[in-house]
Amino acid sequence: MSWFLVAGLAVALVSAFVVSRYASSQPDGLEKVAADNALDTGEQPHALDGAPFADYTARSVDDPGLATGLAGVVGVITTFAITLGLVWAASRASPRSSSRSSRRSTRCRSNRNRPAATT
Repeated sequence: MSWFLVAGLAVALVSAFVVSRYASSQPDGLEKVAADNALDTGEQPHALDGAPFADYTARSVDDPGLATGLAGVVGVITTFAITLGLVWAASRASPRSSSRSSRRSTRCRSNRNRPAATT
């Protein structure tokens, strides 16, 4: 891994842990508009509401700031791992062809066989 990738991952992890601790507990814009217009009256709990990181918190941690920070770190690590896996799979699936270099060498050979331009 390049240092740029490692540095980016480190910044994302620190940001996820530190910044998410200060996230507002107020509903976001979509939830607020739904509540203001009574669109959320038939709202039911989500099927994954009891999941370990549901509602952006780690359920097993008692400190709310730490629970949100850990959930952010787990989210960054999960996203990074999935992306790294997809990039790895895509790079393995596409054959590494030397079509670019073969075109270049063909072009050079064809130039060699042309008569010199006269002025």
